Amino acid sequence: MKKSFRRKITVAGFLILTILCLCACKAKTARELKKDARAQHGHAKVISKTTSDTYSCVVLEDKLQGFTYTVSSSLSDVSFDGASFGKSEHTYDDFDERLMEYCYRQVNYTIDRLCSQYDATYYPTEGVITVNDPNNAKAVSEGCAKALITQNKENRLDGKEIYVYDQKDNLLGSVKLPECTYKPQ
Repeated sequence: MKKSFRRKITVAGFLILTILCLCACKAKTARELKKDARAQHGHAKVISKTTSDTYSCVVLEDKLQGFTYTVSSSLSDVSFDGASFGKSEHTYDDFDERLMEYCYRQVNYTIDRLCSQYDATYYPTEGVITVNDPNNAKAVSEGCAKALITQNKENRLDGKEIYVYDQKDNLLGSVKLPECTYKPQ
């Protein structure tokens, strides 16, 4: 009885995996990537594109704020226990990281001054602040968030969070944009 049940589960699992692999048998085209990026992030100009049978990459320049970002699609082998089940498509999009980096560059003087004042370090692409003194977490994170929110064009930063850690990588709290209010853990 147990053997029969395991066999049915194994066969069903392989069938599902095979079906999923057959559905994603090619990388998205450059045109599909640009269309997806426009739907998610707004208008952008194509700076460059690279395509092959298993890989597509498009570098775009955001028309609203002028920074560049990359979207790509690639295929990778799907294998389980030595058996190959075809290819699987993976999409990469670094818009959020490049947006945070761009916004930081626009207000870096203010943020760097705050971090220096409170003995902290801000990592814009990760959205992380590291503080040496946990008592400064609220002041530095709220100050950085208020500086960043000045760059919130078309509410693109809404929902983004800045996480605050101590020197031992313990999460102390976070600030969610656009509220700019520190919430301890």
